[in-house]
Amino acid sequence: MSFKMGQGDQDIRIHQRTADLCLFDILALHRNQYLIGTFQSVCDDNRAAGSIRSKSIHICSLQMIHRIFTASYIQRITICQKRFSPLFLVGLAFSLGFISLGFLLASPAEIFRGLHSIMTEQDLLITDYFYLAGIGPALVNAGLVTLVSVLIIQLSGDAYNGFTLVELSLMAGFAFDGDADRMLAVDENGDVVDGDKIIAICASYMKKEGKLKKDTAVVTVMTNMGFGKFCESAGINYTATKVGDRYVLENMLQNGYSIGGEQSGHVIFLDYATTGDGQLTALQVLRIMKRTGKKLSELACCMRTYPQTMINIRVSKMGKARFKDDGEVANAIAQAEKQLGSTGRVLVRVSGTEPLVRVMLEGEDEAQIKMLANEIAQVIKLRLI
Repeated sequence: MSFKMGQGDQDIRIHQRTADLCLFDILALHRNQYLIGTFQSVCDDNRAAGSIRSKSIHICSLQMIHRIFTASYIQRITICQKRFSPLFLVGLAFSLGFISLGFLLASPAEIFRGLHSIMTEQDLLITDYFYLAGIGPALVNAGLVTLVSVLIIQLSGDAYNGFTLVELSLMAGFAFDGDADRMLAVDENGDVVDGDKIIAICASYMKKEGKLKKDTAVVTVMTNMGFGKFCESAGINYTATKVGDRYVLENMLQNGYSIGGEQSGHVIFLDYATTGDGQLTALQVLRIMKRTGKKLSELACCMRTYPQTMINIRVSKMGKARFKDDGEVANAIAQAEKQLGSTGRVLVRVSGTEPLVRVMLEGEDEAQIKMLANEIAQVIKLRLI
């Protein structure tokens, strides 16, 4: 499989565009070398420096197709005997709707010429297919990719969830929030790779490249304690801000740091953008996977995630104001910290927007931190409600 992020290890610069059209399109590396279609990103020296050029994403596993049509699967996937899940029917209707609309907007000849252009011409993002091939062919393309995806899932007998990624033999999957400024990943085992691990992976590789400014990453007080232990072993400094990406960015700008973010997947690469960009983050992870030759699960092993528990206690306005000065609450927190010692930590804070006190504990023993969190919560309920 060809996946090249640039010639001569050039930096990547992302051009922000609208969200991709296809329902099941996903940026992914493939486990085996047998592909239908290609996913190739290359830098074009004749265009603006660092702009990304990409071919169409049409990834389909021959390994999966082989599994579907082996004797053991034929019995499972006989169409007339198989129940169709509601999600399959939604995906089917969605894809057929795209295809039908495409043929209403363009003639068959225009559709085929447009699909040929999509498969052979260079483009910046999937949404550029509208400009490259026209609205009709772009809709048909999106419908066909969606149709192939839902059929593979249905015929393989898999559930429509994150673990379907594993059944489709993908190396990684990326999920974005509504405005795509946050991203969480799923590795080839179906395990979630959160923002803490993504920052650890990227910061470690940036340090090896000599691009981690001042050898420092910026995180928040909610970042898992495993990140701090990772930094100690990797020779990376870190600083923790208040919760919120604006505090992370503020610290990065003031001190000239190059990477920072939150556990939620909001990651800022200050060399490229001054806000979180989920697509940029996904591309950086893919770049590291390609250049190291490692699976995402192998990269994520650089950091151990410690068990974490959180309890939100609704308090009165007066209770919220008394929080910092209440001796019994402070004593309960101190007792928990003493019991955990160096094996965990306690973070109790008031919400900036709601009448809540948030109790967060993390440590090596999950049962212990849950017990201590409940003890602190009981004291807060008695004193501050």
